[in-house]
Amino acid sequence: MNRVSNSWKLEGSTVLTDNGTFLMDGAGSAVTTLKLDQPQAMPVRISCESRAVDAIGNNAYEYSVLAKVVFTDGTTNRLDWTPFNDGTLFYADYAPFLKGSHDWQKRSFLLIYEKPIRDVQLEVLFTRHTGSAEFRDLTVEDFAKDPAVPRFDTFTIAGDLPQGAFLRDCRTGSFAVDGVRMELKEENGTIHAHLELGDQADRCFTFYWTKEIAADAVSFLPAMDEETETANTPKDYFQVCTWRVGANGLASKAPFAAVSTGDAVGFVPRCPVFGRVGYNSIFKRLYVAFDVALTAERPYADLTFVSYRFEPEHGYRSALCTYYGLFPEFYKTRIREQGLWMPFASIKNLPDPEDFHFKFKEGHGVGDYEWELEHGIHTFAYTEPMTQWIDMPADVPRTYENAKMWRREKISSEQAKVIDDSVMTDETGKEIMLATELPWCHGVVWSVNSMPGYGDMEWKQKTIPAGFHEYIDSAEGYVTADISHRRDHFSRCPLALTFSADSFVPGIWKGYIAYEYAREPHDRLLPQGRYVMANGTPGSMWFLPAMLDVAGTETDWNIGGSWSPMTVQELRYRRAACADKPYCFLMNSDFSKFTHEMVEKYMKRSLVFGMFPGFFSANAASGHYFANPSLYERDRDLFKRYLPFIQQATAEGWEPVTYAKADDPAIALERYGTKYVTALNDSGETRTVRLTFDDKLDVTGFTDVLTGKTYRKDEPITLDGEDVAMLELIKA
Repeated sequence: MNRVSNSWKLEGSTVLTDNGTFLMDGAGSAVTTLKLDQPQAMPVRISCESRAVDAIGNNAYEYSVLAKVVFTDGTTNRLDWTPFNDGTLFYADYAPFLKGSHDWQKRSFLLIYEKPIRDVQLEVLFTRHTGSAEFRDLTVEDFAKDPAVPRFDTFTIAGDLPQGAFLRDCRTGSFAVDGVRMELKEENGTIHAHLELGDQADRCFTFYWTKEIAADAVSFLPAMDEETETANTPKDYFQVCTWRVGANGLASKAPFAAVSTGDAVGFVPRCPVFGRVGYNSIFKRLYVAFDVALTAERPYADLTFVSYRFEPEHGYRSALCTYYGLFPEFYKTRIREQGLWMPFASIKNLPDPEDFHFKFKEGHGVGDYEWELEHGIHTFAYTEPMTQWIDMPADVPRTYENAKMWRREKISSEQAKVIDDSVMTDETGKEIMLATELPWCHGVVWSVNSMPGYGDMEWKQKTIPAGFHEYIDSAEGYVTADISHRRDHFSRCPLALTFSADSFVPGIWKGYIAYEYAREPHDRLLPQGRYVMANGTPGSMWFLPAMLDVAGTETDWNIGGSWSPMTVQELRYRRAACADKPYCFLMNSDFSKFTHEMVEKYMKRSLVFGMFPGFFSANAASGHYFANPSLYERDRDLFKRYLPFIQQATAEGWEPVTYAKADDPAIALERYGTKYVTALNDSGETRTVRLTFDDKLDVTGFTDVLTGKTYRKDEPITLDGEDVAMLELIKA
C-alpha cells in the first residue's frame, strides 16, 4: 500500500497545510495522476480520510475521493450515467464522505475491471457544498505490484485460511466473531446457515462457505463463451458491481460462480442477501460470501445457497443450464407470444398498429384497455418503488430544511405520512433526499423503503385497477441511496441485514427493497394468471428477473451521434439473467440523429439475442417516437421485416447451450429450440465463417431465412460487418 505523494494540481479554495493535508474552505479539489501500467488486470484499493465542518450539499460524489481510469488499451471508465446523482456524474468509482460536521473518517473503494489499468487520476473533491473539508492519507494499493501477497475476497490473509464455513469480523479481520452462533444444514447440495446474536451489541461480519478445487489447471467461467485461465494471475475471480455496502463494497451481478472442473456455487432466488460468489486462485477455493449485520432489532440471519456440479463441456452455458434446472419455477417462461413494449401512448390510434407487433403496454391510463385486451396486448399498471418525487417552486431553494417543510406543509397529509413512515436514513439518522431538475420533477426525490408493510408500496398499489398486470419502473432504484440505516425498519426486514462500507453501520440494502417490491406482486399475481414487468433490469441485481415475467430497459445506442450498440457481453448477460423470458428495449435517443440504417442495425442485433427493439423518447418524457409519424412511417418497413423473425425465434424458446460453433470468434451464435441458430458478425469487417454442429442437432444443412439462401452444413456463410443471419436448421 502506497501513500500518494505525487505532485498535485490544486483548484478553487484548496491549500496544502503544514501537516500535509488538503484544506478546502469552500469549493475546491486536488488532482493527481498515477501511472500503474498493470501487466494484467488486478484490483486496486483506494482509500482516503476526511473531516468536515458544516458540509452541506446535494450529490454524494461532490464531497468524495474519486478515480478516473485509463486502461492499457486507451479506453476509460467514463460512463454515460451513474446512479444517485443529478446527472452531472460520469464516473462510478468514488467514495463519498458524510455531510455535516464530523471528525476524521476513512472511506475506500476498489477498482475491479477485466482490463489492466495504465493510469488512474485521483481527485479529492469538495464542490457545491457549504462549509469546509480537509483530506489526508490518500493511499493506493495496487494488487498487481505484490501478487505474491496471499489475499482472499480482496483481503490480505495472515496464516491459514479456514476450511468450510467460517466468519470474518469486518472491523478486526479476525476469523473469530464473538457473540454469534452458527448452525449449518446441507441437503442435496443446498446449504442453510442460521446465524444468531448472543447479546445486544451490533455485529458486522462476512459469512463464508468455501469449496476446495483440487485440479492443477482451473479456468474461471465468467460468462457465456468466455473462459479465463487462473494459474498465472493469483486473485479473486468474480462478476461483481461496486456499492457503498459490505466488507469490500462488492456484490455479484450473476447468481453463480463456475470453474472448468464442472464445479459451481450459487445463490438462491429467494435469498438475495448482499454478497459475492467467486473463485480464488491463490487458495484454490470456490466460495460464497454474505455480508451480514446482526442487531438487537434483527438478531438473526438465515442464508441459503447451493453447491452443484455441471457437465463442463459447454462451459458457462452448461453451468447456466444446470442452474435453471435447480430453480425451474423462477426461470420458466409464462408468455410465449412476445413482442414490442409501448410506453405511455395509445397503440390503437396508430395507423395499422399490427405492423409494429406490440405485446406489452406500459401505463393503464393511456389508450383503450378493452381494445388492447381484444388484440392480445398485455396492459401493465405503473408504479415506481424506492422514490417519492415532490415538485417545488423554482424560487424555493432545494435545501434539506425546505424540502422537509414542503413535505410537512404543502403536500397531502396522506402522502406526507407515507414518506414519514418509509423514508430511508443515512448512518447519522438524517433522512435521504436528492434535489432534482428533471422533466417529471422540479424539486426533490426522497429515498424510501418500499417493502411491504412500510406504507409506500401500499399507497402506490392503491392506484392499480383490478385485473391489470403490474409494471415496476426503475426497478433497481437509480436515484435511491444504496443503504438505509433506519433502525425502526430493521425488525420487519425479511432478509438478513447488511452494513455500510468502511463505517460498518447496520442497514437495509436497497437490493432487498427492490427484491421485495418484485416478489410481492409475483407471489400475488402468479395464481391469478397475471404478470409482472419491470424496467431498468437486470443491471446489477441478478435476482430481479427471477421474479418477473417481462424485463426490459431504456437505452441509447447513439450517444452524441456516435453509434455504440450494446456489447455482445452485455446482451448475453441480460439474456442469461432472464432465461428465455421476454426482454424488451426502449431506445431513448436523439431521433433526429438516429437514422433508418441505425434502426435496422438495432433490430438485427436484437434479433440475434431474442430481444424486442422498441422506442420511446430522448429524455424519457417528451418527443415520443410513436407520436411522430415521420419517424415510425420511415421505419415501418423494418418493423414489418424483422419483428416477425424475432417472434418466430422466441416462440421456439432461447436455449443456453448452442450446440453450434463458429470458426471465427467475431461471430456470436445463439440457439432457439432445435429449429433456429442466429449469428451476429460483431466486427466492422466482412467475415466468411464455417459453422459446426453437435450431433444432438442432427443437422444436414440450413437456410438463412433473412436471405432465403440454403447451405450445406459444411458450407461457409459470409456476413458483412454487424450483419446477422437467422438459420433454420435442416434435419437428416
